[in-house]
Amino acid sequence: MGKLRIIELQPAQRQTLQQAFRTDPSHAFRQRCQIVLFKSEGRTSKEVAQLVKQHYVSVNAWLDRYQQEGLNGLRTKPGRGRKALLTKETDATLVRQVVQNDPFATQAG
Repeated sequence: MGKLRIIELQPAQRQTLQQAFRTDPSHAFRQRCQIVLFKSEGRTSKEVAQLVKQHYVSVNAWLDRYQQEGLNGLRTKPGRGRKALLTKETDATLVRQVVQNDPFATQAG
């Protein structure tokens, strides 16, 4: 069995992470805050991985990023992830026209 990695948080750090977990609009960022909070409680990386439905290697990677960069290290870096299919500037008018012309487009289905 590997060595248990525990991160010690100061009260201000814990409060900041808890606040970010409760209020940030990004699900991924909130989940990463939760990872750090769980690890600070003395849980194993495998336990945390099961709770947040990620691999324990990812848990350890986010813990490393937090220790190196702080709270901003838990944010998704620019250019990562899937690019948007539509943009507000170029597609807003077209989307409005389609919704206005199709009576079923606004009904939940």
